[in-house]
Amino acid sequence: MIVVSQDEKGLKGAMLELLEQELQPQLDADDVAQLSDEALADRAPANNYSPGYFVRIDYLLQLEGMIAAGARLELFADEITGLRAIKLARAEFAREHPACGNCGEAQYTRFARRCHACSTEFRKAG
Repeated sequence: MIVVSQDEKGLKGAMLELLEQELQPQLDADDVAQLSDEALADRAPANNYSPGYFVRIDYLLQLEGMIAAGARLELFADEITGLRAIKLARAEFAREHPACGNCGEAQYTRFARRCHACSTEFRKAG
């Protein structure tokens, strides 16, 4: 049995999955009303991790927020491991989805030639 709170690799993967889901365009109410239940189900993000990972990530994000606000906390080893997993996931996501230099929006891919949010064209490196 996997202990979610001690599974750094799983927590990192689940956090990456959440970040990827947030990057996807959201449907507005009109789109939802026009789609069938089957079409909506097809658009639902696939979770490759059990719900326990996402519950733990929610807890770790709350913990991270308290630390950022200046709370002095004594942390357990699994909390430190989880916070590290979140940090590593964010770094990997930032490498794969760099922010636009103009508007700051994360890109769908690091190979984007134009920002999907503000249409700024990116220069080729070199």
